[in-house]
Amino acid sequence: MTDTIATPAPLEVSANTHYDQEVCDRNHQLARELGAGCHVKIGFKAEDGVSEWMWAEVTGMSADSITAILKNEPDYVEGLAKGDELTFGFDRIFSVVEA
Repeated sequence: MTDTIATPAPLEVSANTHYDQEVCDRNHQLARELGAGCHVKIGFKAEDGVSEWMWAEVTGMSADSITAILKNEPDYVEGLAKGDELTFGFDRIFSVVEA
């Protein structure tokens, strides 16, 4: 099992996407309802300022955070690898899909 790592600089989901706050709030609620096993898309900002979006499979959650396994190999964000365990807030969610 990998160690939980602090995620790199988050993207401000509602400000940097085509989604408005209402859609973001629905995604947060959907992730809570689907729980472990669903996949969430979260954004990262690389050191050079490039935005990178990746999927993570939710393995657990608390009232204010999600634990998930990164499902993509990052192209730009250093310090992350496919299979890493991440912990992040619900406000990091861009999209949710049921597995």
